[in-house]
Amino acid sequence: MGLLNLAYLILSLLIPAEIAHVTAVTDGDTFVTNTGKVRMIGINAPERGQACYHEARVFLENLVLNKTVWLERDLQNKDHYDRLLRYVFIDGQNLNELLVANGLAKSYFISPNMGYEQAVKQAEYRVILQANGCLWKPSNEFCIALFQVNHELEWAELVNICNQEKQLAEWRLEDTGNDVIFINTSICAGCKVRINSACGKSGYLCNIWDSHDTAYLFAPDGFVDYKSW
Repeated sequence: MGLLNLAYLILSLLIPAEIAHVTAVTDGDTFVTNTGKVRMIGINAPERGQACYHEARVFLENLVLNKTVWLERDLQNKDHYDRLLRYVFIDGQNLNELLVANGLAKSYFISPNMGYEQAVKQAEYRVILQANGCLWKPSNEFCIALFQVNHELEWAELVNICNQEKQLAEWRLEDTGNDVIFINTSICAGCKVRINSACGKSGYLCNIWDSHDTAYLFAPDGFVDYKSW
Protein backbone atom coordinates (compact mmCIF):
# COMPACT_ATOMS: atom_id res chain seq x y z
CA MET A 1 0.00 0.00 0.00
CA GLY A 2 1.38 3.42 -0.99
CA LEU A 3 1.86 6.17 1.56
CA LEU A 4 -0.96 8.27 0.09
CA ASN A 5 -3.40 5.36 0.14
CA LEU A 6 -2.40 4.62 3.73
CA ALA A 7 -3.05 8.26 4.62
CA TYR A 8 -6.56 8.05 3.11
CA LEU A 9 -7.28 4.88 5.08
CA ILE A 10 -6.14 6.41 8.37
CA LEU A 11 -8.11 9.58 7.65
CA SER A 12 -11.31 7.66 6.93
CA LEU A 13 -10.96 5.84 10.25
CA LEU A 14 -10.14 8.89 12.35
CA ILE A 15 -12.44 11.55 10.87
CA PRO A 16 -16.14 10.70 10.58
CA ALA A 17 -18.22 12.07 7.73
CA GLU A 18 -20.40 15.08 8.54
CA ILE A 19 -24.11 15.68 8.16
CA ALA A 20 -25.12 19.18 7.03
CA HIS A 21 -28.20 21.05 5.83
CA VAL A 22 -27.83 23.13 2.64
CA THR A 23 -29.23 26.67 2.90
CA ALA A 24 -27.95 28.32 -0.33
CA VAL A 25 -26.15 27.45 -3.57
CA THR A 26 -23.50 29.85 -4.89
CA ASP A 27 -22.59 28.16 -8.17
CA GLY A 28 -22.06 24.69 -9.62
CA ASP A 29 -19.44 23.62 -7.06
CA THR A 30 -20.03 25.80 -3.98
CA PHE A 31 -22.86 26.00 -1.47
CA VAL A 32 -23.66 27.13 2.07
CA THR A 33 -24.67 24.86 4.96
CA ASN A 34 -25.43 25.22 8.64
CA THR A 35 -21.82 24.12 9.31
CA GLY A 36 -20.10 26.50 6.87
CA LYS A 37 -19.48 27.21 3.19
CA VAL A 38 -18.52 24.12 1.17
CA ARG A 39 -16.31 23.92 -1.93
CA MET A 40 -16.80 20.58 -3.67
CA ILE A 41 -13.36 19.11 -4.38
CA GLY A 42 -12.16 17.25 -7.44
CA ILE A 43 -14.33 19.33 -9.76
CA ASN A 44 -14.53 22.84 -11.21
CA ALA A 45 -17.82 24.24 -12.47
CA PRO A 46 -18.08 27.36 -14.68
CA GLU A 47 -17.79 30.75 -12.99
CA ARG A 48 -20.39 33.51 -13.26
CA GLY A 49 -20.28 34.92 -16.80
CA GLN A 50 -18.88 31.71 -18.32
CA ALA A 51 -20.78 29.30 -20.53
CA CYS A 52 -22.85 26.74 -18.60
CA TYR A 53 -22.67 28.66 -15.30
CA HIS A 54 -26.45 28.87 -14.99
CA GLU A 55 -27.03 25.23 -15.96
CA ALA A 56 -24.48 23.96 -13.41
CA ARG A 57 -25.83 26.13 -10.58
CA VAL A 58 -29.45 25.13 -11.22
CA PHE A 59 -28.47 21.44 -11.42
CA LEU A 60 -26.73 21.63 -8.04
CA GLU A 61 -29.63 23.60 -6.53
CA ASN A 62 -32.05 20.88 -7.58
CA LEU A 63 -29.82 18.28 -5.96
CA VAL A 64 -29.00 19.87 -2.59
CA LEU A 65 -30.90 23.06 -1.75
CA ASN A 66 -32.86 22.72 1.51
CA LYS A 67 -31.72 19.12 1.81
CA THR A 68 -29.47 17.18 4.17
CA VAL A 69 -26.15 16.05 2.67
CA TRP A 70 -23.30 13.81 3.77
CA LEU A 71 -19.90 15.55 3.62
CA GLU A 72 -16.60 13.69 3.37
CA ARG A 73 -13.27 15.48 3.70
CA ASP A 74 -9.94 14.59 2.13
CA LEU A 75 -6.46 15.34 3.50
CA GLN A 76 -7.09 19.10 3.67
CA ASN A 77 -9.96 20.52 5.68
CA LYS A 78 -10.28 24.04 4.23
CA ASP A 79 -9.01 26.17 1.34
CA HIS A 80 -7.48 29.65 1.58
CA TYR A 81 -10.99 31.17 1.38
CA ASP A 82 -11.90 29.28 4.60
CA ARG A 83 -14.34 27.04 2.71
CA LEU A 84 -14.77 23.41 3.75
CA LEU A 85 -13.26 21.11 1.11
CA ARG A 86 -15.63 18.18 0.73
CA TYR A 87 -16.97 15.35 -1.37
CA VAL A 88 -20.75 15.51 -1.19
CA PHE A 89 -23.17 12.57 -1.02
CA ILE A 90 -26.93 12.09 -1.02
CA ASP A 91 -28.29 8.56 -0.62
CA GLY A 92 -24.77 7.22 -1.20
CA GLN A 93 -24.34 9.01 -4.54
CA ASN A 94 -21.18 11.09 -5.08
CA LEU A 95 -22.49 14.45 -6.30
CA ASN A 96 -19.02 15.69 -7.28
CA GLU A 97 -18.77 12.82 -9.75
CA LEU A 98 -22.40 13.34 -10.84
CA LEU A 99 -21.80 16.96 -11.89
CA VAL A 100 -18.85 15.84 -14.05
CA ALA A 101 -20.82 12.90 -15.45
CA ASN A 102 -23.54 15.31 -16.58
CA GLY A 103 -21.12 17.60 -18.40
CA LEU A 104 -21.55 20.50 -15.97
CA ALA A 105 -18.10 20.55 -14.34
CA LYS A 106 -14.52 19.60 -15.20
CA SER A 107 -12.38 17.17 -13.26
CA TYR A 108 -10.09 19.33 -11.10
CA PHE A 109 -7.84 17.61 -8.56
CA ILE A 110 -5.17 19.42 -6.58
CA SER A 111 -2.76 17.41 -4.44
CA PRO A 112 -3.05 16.18 -1.73
CA ASN A 113 -6.85 15.91 -2.17
CA MET A 114 -6.97 13.04 -4.66
CA GLY A 115 -9.39 10.59 -3.05
CA TYR A 116 -11.89 10.10 -5.90
CA GLU A 117 -9.65 11.10 -8.80
CA GLN A 118 -9.99 7.89 -10.79
CA ALA A 119 -13.79 7.77 -10.64
CA VAL A 120 -14.24 11.46 -11.50
CA LYS A 121 -11.74 11.40 -14.37
CA GLN A 122 -13.43 8.30 -15.81
CA ALA A 123 -16.77 10.10 -15.62
CA GLU A 124 -15.29 13.04 -17.52
CA TYR A 125 -13.78 10.77 -20.18
CA ARG A 126 -17.13 9.07 -20.74
CA VAL A 127 -19.20 12.26 -20.98
CA ILE A 128 -16.74 13.86 -23.43
CA LEU A 129 -16.68 10.71 -25.55
CA GLN A 130 -20.48 10.71 -25.63
CA ALA A 131 -20.57 14.47 -26.37
CA ASN A 132 -23.13 14.99 -23.60
CA GLY A 133 -23.81 17.88 -21.27
CA CYS A 134 -23.61 21.64 -21.54
CA LEU A 135 -19.79 21.87 -21.44
CA TRP A 136 -19.20 19.27 -24.13
CA LYS A 137 -21.76 20.25 -26.76
CA PRO A 138 -19.77 19.39 -29.90
CA SER A 139 -18.66 21.98 -32.43
CA ASN A 140 -19.49 21.54 -36.10
CA GLU A 141 -15.80 22.16 -36.80
CA PHE A 142 -14.02 18.95 -37.80
CA CYS A 143 -10.85 20.29 -39.46
CA ILE A 144 -8.98 21.49 -36.38
CA ALA A 145 -7.53 19.25 -33.66
CA LEU A 146 -5.33 19.71 -30.60
CA PHE A 147 -2.06 18.12 -31.74
CA GLN A 148 0.17 18.43 -28.65
CA VAL A 149 0.69 20.46 -25.47
CA ASN A 150 3.92 21.40 -23.73
CA HIS A 151 2.80 22.39 -20.26
CA GLU A 152 6.30 23.27 -19.10
CA LEU A 153 6.86 25.84 -21.87
CA GLU A 154 3.20 26.90 -21.88
CA TRP A 155 2.21 26.25 -25.49
CA ALA A 156 -0.18 24.09 -27.46
CA GLU A 157 -0.11 23.10 -31.14
CA LEU A 158 -3.24 22.96 -33.26
CA VAL A 159 -3.36 21.10 -36.57
CA ASN A 160 -5.55 21.64 -39.64
CA ILE A 161 -6.29 18.24 -41.16
CA CYS A 162 -8.33 19.62 -44.07
CA ASN A 163 -7.18 20.73 -47.54
CA GLN A 164 -8.14 24.37 -47.13
CA GLU A 165 -7.03 27.22 -44.89
CA LYS A 166 -9.08 27.72 -41.72
CA GLN A 167 -9.68 31.01 -39.97
CA LEU A 168 -9.98 30.69 -36.19
CA ALA A 169 -11.84 33.61 -34.64
CA GLU A 170 -12.90 33.63 -30.99
CA TRP A 171 -11.62 30.12 -30.35
CA ARG A 172 -10.19 29.38 -26.90
CA LEU A 173 -8.09 26.95 -24.90
CA GLU A 174 -8.96 26.25 -21.27
CA ASP A 175 -7.39 24.32 -18.42
CA THR A 176 -9.10 22.51 -15.54
CA GLY A 177 -8.95 25.69 -13.46
CA ASN A 178 -10.99 27.61 -16.08
CA ASP A 179 -8.02 29.74 -17.15
CA VAL A 180 -8.58 30.83 -20.77
CA ILE A 181 -6.27 31.48 -23.73
CA PHE A 182 -8.14 33.23 -26.55
CA ILE A 183 -7.24 32.30 -30.13
CA ASN A 184 -7.58 34.45 -33.25
CA THR A 185 -5.40 33.12 -36.05
CA SER A 186 -5.41 31.17 -39.32
CA ILE A 187 -4.00 27.73 -40.16
CA CYS A 188 -3.06 26.76 -43.70
CA ALA A 189 -4.17 23.42 -45.14
CA GLY A 190 -2.32 20.55 -43.45
CA CYS A 191 -0.37 22.95 -41.21
CA LYS A 192 0.18 23.32 -37.49
CA VAL A 193 0.19 26.51 -35.45
CA ARG A 194 1.64 27.00 -31.97
CA ILE A 195 -0.44 28.89 -29.42
CA ASN A 196 1.45 30.39 -26.50
CA SER A 197 -0.18 31.29 -23.23
CA ALA A 198 0.40 34.81 -21.92
CA CYS A 199 3.12 33.24 -19.77
CA GLY A 200 4.81 31.67 -22.78
CA LYS A 201 4.80 34.94 -24.71
CA SER A 202 6.36 36.88 -21.84
CA GLY A 203 9.20 34.40 -21.50
CA TYR A 204 8.56 33.07 -18.03
CA LEU A 205 6.43 30.28 -16.63
CA CYS A 206 3.42 30.94 -14.46
CA ASN A 207 1.78 27.53 -14.71
CA ILE A 208 -1.48 28.10 -16.55
CA TRP A 209 -1.15 24.39 -17.23
CA ASP A 210 0.15 22.39 -14.31
CA SER A 211 2.06 19.11 -14.35
CA HIS A 212 -1.25 17.25 -13.78
CA ASP A 213 -3.78 19.02 -16.01
CA THR A 214 -5.91 19.03 -19.18
CA ALA A 215 -6.11 21.38 -22.16
CA TYR A 216 -9.58 21.78 -23.69
CA LEU A 217 -10.10 23.34 -27.13
CA PHE A 218 -13.34 25.18 -27.93
CA ALA A 219 -14.66 26.80 -31.10
CA PRO A 220 -17.34 29.51 -30.80
CA ASP A 221 -20.07 26.91 -31.40
CA GLY A 222 -18.83 24.24 -28.99
CA PHE A 223 -16.23 21.74 -27.81
CA VAL A 224 -13.56 20.49 -30.23
CA ASP A 225 -10.80 18.44 -28.56
CA TYR A 226 -8.77 17.87 -25.39
CA LYS A 227 -5.52 16.38 -24.11
CA SER A 228 -4.70 15.30 -20.55
CA TRP A 229 -1.32 14.55 -18.99
